[in-house]
Amino acid sequence: MKRLQVWIVSDEKPGHHNQSMGLIQALSSMRELELSQMPIVSKSKTFQMLSFKYCSKKQKENPDLIIGAGHKTHFSLLAYRQCFGGKAIVMMRPSLPFRLFDLCFIPRHDKPSNSAHMIETIGAVNLVIPSKSHLSKNGLILLGGPSKHFNWNVAEVALQLEKLILRNAEMQWTIASSRRTPADSVDIISSYFPKIEFIEPDKVSNNWLPTKMQESGNIWVTEDSVSMIYEALTSGATTGVIRLNTDKTTRVTEEVNRLVFEGRVETLLGDNLKNENKESASSLYEADRCAKLLLEKFDL
Repeated sequence: MKRLQVWIVSDEKPGHHNQSMGLIQALSSMRELELSQMPIVSKSKTFQMLSFKYCSKKQKENPDLIIGAGHKTHFSLLAYRQCFGGKAIVMMRPSLPFRLFDLCFIPRHDKPSNSAHMIETIGAVNLVIPSKSHLSKNGLILLGGPSKHFNWNVAEVALQLEKLILRNAEMQWTIASSRRTPADSVDIISSYFPKIEFIEPDKVSNNWLPTKMQESGNIWVTEDSVSMIYEALTSGATTGVIRLNTDKTTRVTEEVNRLVFEGRVETLLGDNLKNENKESASSLYEADRCAKLLLEKFDL
């Protein structure tokens, strides 16, 4: 069987890049592929490529799939397809009409409209692979920070962490901050729990968190960090959310509440609804599902 030629167009934002690479990683487990990194095309060259199929450089192999995430990649995906063929795949709700792309993978909290060019996903596709080596004694707490969707109050977060840790005193906990966590919050929480390992992102390698997720049987995330919630769920760990106050309803607050209602995540505030159709965290592996659907759709 011919090796699948896959091009990735990246805007270099880690979140967007991880969405594309999550799909590509899943595809590579199903098909032998060759991956090429393609640059974002300038506006003038995009016009030439789309209007006249003017391509200054021939490629050794034309692509089967051209994958990208982030609004800055959209016109480049279309320009490369116009010149070299292949299927243009976008990993988010595009700012252009869906029909311009061959397929769009869109998280349900972005409220996508029905389209033959769209597949809805539960959360963004990510690089995490479900683990079979979780240790029930290991607990991981992931801290976010201020966002436009939630109000960040470090005192309220610390109180919930105290309740969580006391309730599960037998666990070996690790607390990890993120680049969005305010410095004073880091100081307060690390001093409030002096006996618990506290990790800051600039003091560990890039693969520390994925590895830690693979080992942790319980992962709790402040609810502003929606991408982390979905990565924890994908890992197959028992997942909980540290609740934050909010004075508005947004697509993100609605999505977290939906996860609580579905029984996919736990909370400490007694707002979990008893749902007889509780979903299993281990059933969530969107990269794998999307890769299979893509290969079937385009007979690859």
